[in-house]
Amino acid sequence: MKYYFYLSVLLLTACAPTTHKISINKNEVDAEREIQKQIALKKQVDYDRRIQNVAYPILKKSRWACRDKSIRTTGMFFLSLHDFKDQDKDAAQQSFGIGEYPTITHMIEAGPASRAGLFPGEQILEINGKPIVPGKTATADTQIWIREALEKSKYLRLKVDSFGQQVNYRILADWVCDYPVISLNNDAVNAYANGEIIAITTGMMRFADEDRELASVIAHELAHNTMKHRDQKEKNSWFGAVFDIAAAAYGINTGNFFGNLAANTHSKAYEQEADYVGVYYLYGAGYDIEGIANFWREMAAEYPASQRKSFMSTHPSTSERFVAMEATVNEIYGKVRRRVSVRPNAKN
Repeated sequence: MKYYFYLSVLLLTACAPTTHKISINKNEVDAEREIQKQIALKKQVDYDRRIQNVAYPILKKSRWACRDKSIRTTGMFFLSLHDFKDQDKDAAQQSFGIGEYPTITHMIEAGPASRAGLFPGEQILEINGKPIVPGKTATADTQIWIREALEKSKYLRLKVDSFGQQVNYRILADWVCDYPVISLNNDAVNAYANGEIIAITTGMMRFADEDRELASVIAHELAHNTMKHRDQKEKNSWFGAVFDIAAAAYGINTGNFFGNLAANTHSKAYEQEADYVGVYYLYGAGYDIEGIANFWREMAAEYPASQRKSFMSTHPSTSERFVAMEATVNEIYGKVRRRVSVRPNAKN
């Protein structure tokens, strides 16, 4: 009781604002809330639209390096109202005309769906004559059916509701590397690859304000995946874990020290390889590689801690990275002048 008494005294005696309080209309507040939801949704789609358009030529032109990790794609992205919470459905409808059926929100600018003439806002009704059933699983079902259809044929037939009129389309799919690139709503300037996907934070996307800079990051992460760096790290970790297990047999808890040490043994080499191969992917996708190493210089200036040198550091120093990337650019231009295959050099 004494606690509540002192709390009441505190609330009554605390200093309050001394100016006039503005009278707020609840309906106006609700309307503003919807506007801000629409802005947030549009920004989210804009981030995804940019990252997909930048990544697409890299994923398409680097398919030679993806071996069996390739997939046919239409280059279109869609959602239905059932993918949103009830309080966000109005914003989805107002922003993109999203309806009960999977509705196209955006497409790769030079992708198959765009070439076939589809438009954002069209709702997918049928896939190869198979009708879509609206509901909570409509978007997932559509994704699965499109993937299954393109495993059998390079063509895809769609029937859509084009703003009140039913229209049929025939799409010729493209082959791309099957490493989806996604944007993460995170202010950290970061990116990573886990062997299956490539993730780029919105913080990185804002920092890499030029598309070719963002493309450089994506190409670097794609190289991690195509060069199987995660698999190699896991194998190294297992070798190190043998010593952790042996120590445990003698009652010594190493905290997985040897496993972690082994996993990071070649981390710098993996990063250097990703830089090297990534520049080749960037060039192959048609991006200008002249001076691209300056992007990493700028990142080092913005985040000077990245220049620290230590045995356990997982990245090469910025000076090493810059010089090596410049050398890679010169190597590529030399191959172009000699008219030889522009592919990364393997060890002898």
